[in-house]
This record gives sequence, C-alpha cells and structure tokens, in this order.
Amino acid sequence: MKVIFTDEAKAEVRRRRAWWKRHRDETSLFTQELRRAQRELKSAPKLAVHGRYEGHDVRRLSLGRVHCFVYYVILEAERRVEIVSVWGQERGSQPDFVEEE
Repeated sequence: MKVIFTDEAKAEVRRRRAWWKRHRDETSLFTQELRRAQRELKSAPKLAVHGRYEGHDVRRLSLGRVHCFVYYVILEAERRVEIVSVWGQERGSQPDFVEEE
C-alpha cells in the first residue's frame, strides 16, 4: 500500500521535526521513527480502531521512542494508507476524532 500524509499531518510533522531538532541530542530520531512507521504501515496497516475520521476507521501506531502516535485511515479502494495526524503524547489529550477508550 502507498502511504501518504494529509496536509494537516504534514504540518504537524514539520512542527514536531523542528521542535525535535531544537530540543534533543538525537536530532534525526523523529525522522527515523516516522520512516519506520511508514514502512510498517505499507505492509501491515490494520491495527485496532480508535475512532472515525471523515467516515473511515482511524487506527493508531505508536512511535514510542519519540512519544508520538501516528493516526491513519486505510483507503482500500485506493490501496493507500492516509496519515491524518502525528500527535504528541505530551499534549495529555487525543485528537477530536478519537473515541474515548
């Protein structure tokens, strides 16, 4: 499957990458973790459902080393995974589309 980012997710990645470069010694760790996630989503994207986004089930993959979650939907007909958010766990909340667990 092809993995793409929504415009919102791209903006979140840019902000988070810039923050990581300013505040951490391992400046490339965020990028490495995001690339790992993309590879994983290409081959095995069906994790537990955590909510709904524009009529699609939202799933979540943890980037544990950088304390983020990648939220995504699977668009079977287009054979792609669409990353809709890269959410920092430090926020203490979850995106609006996530159903309470």
